Amino acid sequence: MRSLKETLERIKTATASLIVGRAERIALLTRLMSESPAISVGRKRDDNLVSSSLLDIRAPDHTLWIDELSPALSVPLEAGDRLSVFGGIDGTPVSFRAVVRDYEMSQGLPTYALGLPRVLRLQRHRVHPRFVSPRPIPVYLVGPNANVLEGSLRDISLGGLGVSVGLSALKTLRRGVRLPSCTVAVSSHDAVQAALEVRYIRAEPDSARAFIGGRFVQLNPLHQARLERFVDSLKPAA
Repeated sequence: MRSLKETLERIKTATASLIVGRAERIALLTRLMSESPAISVGRKRDDNLVSSSLLDIRAPDHTLWIDELSPALSVPLEAGDRLSVFGGIDGTPVSFRAVVRDYEMSQGLPTYALGLPRVLRLQRHRVHPRFVSPRPIPVYLVGPNANVLEGSLRDISLGGLGVSVGLSALKTLRRGVRLPSCTVAVSSHDAVQAALEVRYIRAEPDSARAFIGGRFVQLNPLHQARLERFVDSLKPAA
């Protein structure tokens, strides 16, 4: 049986995206429930993880229902208990914390209502660490229809970047699309240019912007050297 403490220590050091928008949280939980409902649950005072599964998301009630725990805890869950919950989608770990609100009994077996988590942690396994720039950096993306999207750099690594663009990008881009050109103006006289493969794209909560994460493709030696010099001058992303 895995230790809750060891699991929490492991994910502390992992790069992750924090999902805070309500619509995004519900969408991710719905996908988790439909594709990979099996989860692990831990309560701090027990310091071990037990198995369960996601049963239902009741958005109007702000609750998330989970199945009975296996093996059963020596002291049953009670309203107010704080839980750490771990799951995964397509091999990407997802975790969150939630509070037990209520439970129901059906044929002698309990199901539990958890408060809808305020934050979901989507763990990212990165080969290259990300870095952020202290100043605005313009980025120009040439789309599949030769249209140019202008954005601003959010983070960058030797393997790819994150860029904030207008919401119109959601109409033409999707995961797996290869953009023929991505230009990052790293200085007033230098730019890094390469093709870019879109790895993920999503609307940014409470803004008229979209976030694109992409992987550099066909980066020639000249631009690779420019990228390395630029990254060396930056601080790691938090």
